[in-house]
Amino acid sequence: MRLLILFLIFSHGLIAAQSFNSVYDEQAPALTADGNILYFTLAGHPDNKLGKRDPGDIWAVLKTPAGWSLPQQQIQWNNEGYNAVIGFGENGNEIYLMGHYQSDGSPAASQGISVSRKTVLGWTHPENIYIPYYTNKVLGSGAWLHPAGNVLVYSAATPVAYGAEDIFIALKGESGWTEPLHLSKIINSDFQELSPSLSDDLTTLYFSSNRPGGQGSFDVYESHRLDDSWQNWSQPVVVSKPVNSPGRELYFAIQSGQVVYTSTLNSDGYGDVHFLLLNDSVAKTQPVKIDNPVEPAKELPEAVLPAGKIRLSGKVVNQLNGEPIPAKITITGKERSVVHADNNGGFLILIDNKNSINLYAENQGFIGKIEKIDKSKLSGDYQVVLSLQPVSVGTIINLGNVLFRQSTAILLEESYDELDMVVDFMNANPQIRIELSGHTDNRGDKALNIKLSTERVKRVKGYLVSKGISAKRIEGKGYGGIKPLGTNATEEGRRLNRRVEFKIIR
Repeated sequence: MRLLILFLIFSHGLIAAQSFNSVYDEQAPALTADGNILYFTLAGHPDNKLGKRDPGDIWAVLKTPAGWSLPQQQIQWNNEGYNAVIGFGENGNEIYLMGHYQSDGSPAASQGISVSRKTVLGWTHPENIYIPYYTNKVLGSGAWLHPAGNVLVYSAATPVAYGAEDIFIALKGESGWTEPLHLSKIINSDFQELSPSLSDDLTTLYFSSNRPGGQGSFDVYESHRLDDSWQNWSQPVVVSKPVNSPGRELYFAIQSGQVVYTSTLNSDGYGDVHFLLLNDSVAKTQPVKIDNPVEPAKELPEAVLPAGKIRLSGKVVNQLNGEPIPAKITITGKERSVVHADNNGGFLILIDNKNSINLYAENQGFIGKIEKIDKSKLSGDYQVVLSLQPVSVGTIINLGNVLFRQSTAILLEESYDELDMVVDFMNANPQIRIELSGHTDNRGDKALNIKLSTERVKRVKGYLVSKGISAKRIEGKGYGGIKPLGTNATEEGRRLNRRVEFKIIR
């Protein structure tokens, strides 16, 4: 029986594309059994491991009452190769990945699939799974693994393929994985067969092909298994509307009681993720119910904790009311990386416990903030809260990381990260004008303190101007020690008083 699909109709028609879709290429969507976390491969994104040149990194979104969260990179499973999720274990404690891994994060020389296991310390480093004679000359052609972990169907370009890519099946027995079985010409053609999947009862095969007879460049086909040989299939037919279109449809699979796939029709960029509901009349093709369902996810899975690494979790909030806000977090130090705080303001990263780092949080409409974390403080699980101030006239920002050589106006090297943040802020908000103010503690001669604070303001302004900010947008004044933040009776208070600030005046 042909697959019948009940789709969602809203006031303006079919709504399938999700809010997390972007101008980049969303590929290989994989939905957890509880339907709360969607993993997908994102290609062409500048924050991927190799930037825009990266063939594809794994990202994830969390389902919340308000909708899907902002996408987060899953750094524990991304390397310089093509990375994708192809399935989950029945108990939710295993996640299966396309490709092999090496301990240093570089692409592996061997090919196959891998598994990462959930432990009390987080997800383990992917363990390579050996499949004899597995080979594939094309990245991202698609694969699907049964929740029982014993049936793998995948597309590959090999010397025995009839066309550019063909579909293969590998089975796991008591002695390990079998050599992949090349499906017959009933399924494979002289054209391309990509991104196959099976119904959980293993009776229906779905795949995409650009063979003649479809509506677009690639369409989804289905075929039914007629015996136990894996070679006797019904003639493939295109899946019922509204899946196929004049665009390109790929990665079709039945997951968590619904259809998940990608399409280029009316997409934000390349492929976008689409969802459809299943009709009750095709209950037999829905995923098999798991006896011990996965608990609903409260957050995205924890990252791997390999030796020498620390799990750093954080939250970004509005300084005025404490409400969480999404943000882009740039991590700088020995290496640079980027992570995105979700709609609840949360983010999670792995860092080296031997190196100090800077966290730079930014969100349009707020003033960015840099948090310096010294390596001496890094141990175990480290948590940080980043408070961002909304952009408004009168807002004062203390540039606490802008430092000078003692009793001089000479900037120290560690000041430049925060000054560059000010440059970024002013470039992003060209209508804004600021006033720089310099302050000292009350020790020493008052006139000399005013002179020193004035010179420091001039030095900061000079740096901003050297980076392309118009001098007309920057006013400045040195106040010496007449505007203390803390008491001058203690060194801690005097340290608070020695500062440079900027105030938004327009």
